[in-house]
Amino acid sequence: MQNNALIPIKFLYLAFNPDQSMGFHHLVTGDEHMPVLRKSDALLIGLCQEGAGVLLLEEKIYSFQIGSIIIVPPNKSFCIQTPQHAASSWEILFVSGSLIPPFLPTQPILLDEPVQRTMTMLMEEWYQARPYTQHAQKLLLELLFLQLQRASNSSQGREISPLSPQQRRAMENVYPAMARIGSNCAEKLSIPILAELCHLSVAQFQRTFHLATGQSPHAYLISVRLKLAASLLRSTDLTILAISEQIGFDCISSFNRHFIKAYQISPRAYRIKSRTLSLPAKEELRNAPG
Repeated sequence: MQNNALIPIKFLYLAFNPDQSMGFHHLVTGDEHMPVLRKSDALLIGLCQEGAGVLLLEEKIYSFQIGSIIIVPPNKSFCIQTPQHAASSWEILFVSGSLIPPFLPTQPILLDEPVQRTMTMLMEEWYQARPYTQHAQKLLLELLFLQLQRASNSSQGREISPLSPQQRRAMENVYPAMARIGSNCAEKLSIPILAELCHLSVAQFQRTFHLATGQSPHAYLISVRLKLAASLLRSTDLTILAISEQIGFDCISSFNRHFIKAYQISPRAYRIKSRTLSLPAKEELRNAPG
């Protein structure tokens, strides 16, 4: 057993000024020495300005890169993971309950240029004193919610589906293990170590984990690693060997085999395809007037 196997999880509440209906917070992740779960009673909308990695929200896992927008509903715990010795930088918009629309976007993570531009404009209004800035903030926030809803409806990502009471209890029981995997998927963690983190027997842990996530702990770990790999393939120039090592695979052949099984394409072909698909949008943005 590793000496650091039972490092406790850090629960971090993101405080929000109740006297303000909205506000921004600069967040940097990746330099913590223990798994970090964050939570707020405000709606959080984050714009990734640097880094790539995975977002753990409830029992689901999503990959992110520079420009990604994350939407975290109030009182939902989330964990952001980046590769070892790397970090991610975010601008987080807090929105109080009074301003949250009745229908939130169904997708928790998006990559959409109009949303990015509106977030940037909203940030500028917040950080710089300008005439009529409160009126501008209100209008931009309304536009942001509209754009998020449109982008979410056109996205092919998976919706955040509500958990049953039984699944909710199961997830609460195994969340320390999920957070540990979500904060450092490259770590060598055995089933007994994860079960001990949750104060469950091995048999109880495996049964409860599958109820909460629909996967075995090992399959869940592999899925986190592969989503992180996909994010790095899209957004960095790291070699495939370096990526496989950073996310915890012992050999590149094992990484290739798991990646092809999950994505029906090799890591190299995935990188080429993802970058080719992004070229038209980049050319359109480059050639836009102004």
